[in-house]
Amino acid sequence: MTSNTLISSARNQFVGSVESILNGPVSAELSIRVATGCHVVATITHASVESLGLEVGSEVVVLIKSSSVMLATEVPGARYSARNQLCGAVSSVTDGPVNSEVNIDLGDQMGITAVITHASRDLLQLQTGSRICALFKASSVILARP
Repeated sequence: MTSNTLISSARNQFVGSVESILNGPVSAELSIRVATGCHVVATITHASVESLGLEVGSEVVVLIKSSSVMLATEVPGARYSARNQLCGAVSSVTDGPVNSEVNIDLGDQMGITAVITHASRDLLQLQTGSRICALFKASSVILARP
């Protein structure tokens, strides 16, 4: 995989390779390998699969807006409806007038950013080094071709 990224307003971008495509009646579910042992699931329409020319092995750029990323503390055995769960350690928290930006180090030189309310930041007791999971729905993933 190359290091292609796009200029976009989406804070989170990963370059990956389509590993599988599961077609449903209206949409398709794609599993994209973004790093060794790390996959992102995306749900897009059949028309998007066709217009992007996607097939197994296609290189894609995965985009996730930071406002679409929810955070949860690691709880053994917890289950979430969000298909994507990437866990790591908080690398920084930057407070703005309305929200807080939380950067998470996922390892392997990968990271993800979430924008959450100050109330959520306080509830999660976030600080540098805290273990945290970034959760986002498969339908929140935008795919592009480099």
